[in-house]
Amino acid sequence: MNALGFLLHLLPLHSCSSSVTQLFEAWLNEHGKTYSSVEEKQWKLKIFADNYDFVKQHNNIGYSSYSLSLDSFADLTHHEFKASHLGLTAVLASSARRNVGEPREVRDIPDSIDWNQEGAVTDVKDQGSCGIDFLSSCYRFLGL
Repeated sequence: MNALGFLLHLLPLHSCSSSVTQLFEAWLNEHGKTYSSVEEKQWKLKIFADNYDFVKQHNNIGYSSYSLSLDSFADLTHHEFKASHLGLTAVLASSARRNVGEPREVRDIPDSIDWNQEGAVTDVKDQGSCGIDFLSSCYRFLGL
C-alpha cells in the first residue's frame, strides 16, 4: 500500500457530507475530471471539500471586496497549485535578470499603439466556470 492509500485509510469513511459529495460529482462532470484510482478520487474529494469550506468561509465574511468560487483547480492543494501554475520559479527569474544586456537604442515611440493590429491581443484563456454561475448551477442540481 502506498503512502496515499495509507493516509486515506486514516480518514473517516464519511468525512464529506453527501451534499459536498454530490457537488464534487457535478464539478467532476463540469470539468471532465477523472482519477486513476478510487483512493485518488477520495483524496481529491477531501481536498475539494477543504477548498469548498474555504470558499464558503471567505464569502460569508461579508466585508471582502471580492468573492471566491470553485474553479477547475478546486481539487488541488495550495502547494499543488503553486507548483504547477504560478509561472517562473525563483531560479528562472534570477537567471533572467542576469541575462539583461546593454540598453537598446532609443527609437521614435508612437503616441498610441493598436495592439490588435500588432497581433498581441489573444482570446481570453481558461475562464471556465468563472464566478457564481458554476456554484448556482450546482446548487440548483443539489436542490439547495
